[in-house]
Amino acid sequence: MHVNKLISSLLIMTYFSLLCSCLSLKTNSSDFQISYVKSRGRQLKKPHFKIEIKGNSVYYTGIANMSVLGKTNFKLSKSELKKITTSFKQGEFSQFKKKYITKYRDMALTIITYKNHEVRYQDVEAPKKLKDLALLLESCLPNDYK
Repeated sequence: MHVNKLISSLLIMTYFSLLCSCLSLKTNSSDFQISYVKSRGRQLKKPHFKIEIKGNSVYYTGIANMSVLGKTNFKLSKSELKKITTSFKQGEFSQFKKKYITKYRDMALTIITYKNHEVRYQDVEAPKKLKDLALLLESCLPNDYK
């Protein structure tokens, strides 16, 4: 009798442990947030837009030189979200300097904010890993937005 109660208790504890870990995974993915702004500088033909990712929701604002202008939103697939979250978590984003700016003011500026760490860069000065993260964020845009 005591053995049955012990096994039942262990099964219940295991079930609740698994349930809680699944719930915490869900919460963590919805806590994932990134802000990405690409401004054209003085080069009037460059794209100018803003993306905010909160969980699997993408809030997009097309400002200039984009196929879609104005505000809209869409969802990321699970695989896209996993790829982005993994890249940012493993990419040690907080290790990047806050600015990679040239002395030329007419170049496009990109701003990425993740976990209260903001990085501003111009393409010429930025490390390849940082540019790769930016390209990954841009790749989440549907083709008709580009």
